Amino acid sequence: MKKMNKKAAIEMSINTIVVLVLALAMLGVGLFVIQRVREGAEALDVTEEVKSQMYDKLESSGAKLVLDKKEITMKTTDREEYYYAIKNVFGEQETFSVDIDCEYCIKDGCDPDDINFYYIEEVNLNPNENIVHPFTIDPSGASPDFYSCKVNVTSNGQAYALERFNLRIE
Repeated sequence: MKKMNKKAAIEMSINTIVVLVLALAMLGVGLFVIQRVREGAEALDVTEEVKSQMYDKLESSGAKLVLDKKEITMKTTDREEYYYAIKNVFGEQETFSVDIDCEYCIKDGCDPDDINFYYIEEVNLNPNENIVHPFTIDPSGASPDFYSCKVNVTSNGQAYALERFNLRIE
């Protein structure tokens, strides 16, 4: 009888340890997921300082679309965030479509489609309203080269604004 009790006690101790390890693993995974979600939400948040700078650029230039940088240098291992600002000059609420891509590169054998852009594709603005949004450049699949890229904004399928920028991948 005593042998059964010791065996049962050992099994119960082992089961308790296994349950504890699984619980800690699940807690770790849960915390990791929460951290990733929080980082993603922060990435979409534009600071007041950036908004102010971009709005000043819009007002001083009189343009409908401005970029924070027109000359960008990155490594293929980088993934960086930049900003664009749009101003609705129409007298009514308007939906704008945004498209960001690279048109061409200098060297033979490079492919401008190898550069990935992450951005908000549709923006709704009230009359005379401005908005600043981030866009992320991920050149991880691209060859080192100079690329000519653009941010193209359309409204109801019609051209609204276009800004070009140069991207150098090292």
